[in-house]
Amino acid sequence: DCSELFKGGHPGLVYSVSALASPHNGSTLANFIYEPFISVLLFCTGMNFMGMSASPKMDFMVDQWGITADPSTGETAKLSIKNIWKLATANDNDGYDMTLKGARELNEKFKTAEHTYFFSYPCNMTKKGFLGLTVPDTSVGVGVNIMLPTCTIICALAGSFLGGEYVGRQWAANDGFVPVESAKYPFTAEDTY
Repeated sequence: DCSELFKGGHPGLVYSVSALASPHNGSTLANFIYEPFISVLLFCTGMNFMGMSASPKMDFMVDQWGITADPSTGETAKLSIKNIWKLATANDNDGYDMTLKGARELNEKFKTAEHTYFFSYPCNMTKKGFLGLTVPDTSVGVGVNIMLPTCTIICALAGSFLGGEYVGRQWAANDGFVPVESAKYPFTAEDTY
C-alpha cells in the first residue's frame, strides 16, 4: 500500500528544494553508457551475479526485478536470464532516467510545484584549455581525481549527436558526472528559474 503522503494533494507541504549537481536534464555520460544495448545487458547480468552472492559488495536496490537478494527474507537471487532481459529492456530504471531522453520524459511528466522554492547548484571541474576547448581541471581535488576519466568523456561528447539529438559545446563543462548545463534547472521549468 502507498502512504497517503506519496499520493499527492499536498501543495504546501514542501517549502523549498535544493539540488546539488542534479542531472535535471540528464547526463551525456548516461547516454554514453546506456545507449549501447550490450553494455546495459552486461551491467544487468553483473547485478544478477552480485545478487547471487551470500554477501554482495553492493546493493543496487533492484530487487523488484528479481535479480538481487530479497530484502525481506535475505534469500539470494538465482540466475534469471528472463529477469535480466526484462530489466535491460525496460525504461523503468535510473540508467534510462539519467539519459537525455529519459530525463526529458520525467520533466514532462512531473512539473515543479507552484508554491515551492527551487535552488540548483551546479558543480564544475573543467576549465577552458588549448584552442578554447573545455578540458578537465586537474588542479581540482587532492591527488588523483577518480572522476577525471568520466569528466574527460563528457567533455569529448559535447558537440556531438546523442540519443538522436545534437548536444552543443555548452554541455562540455561538468563535475565528472553531470554537465553544468543539465544541473542548472529542468528545461521544462525554464520560465520559473
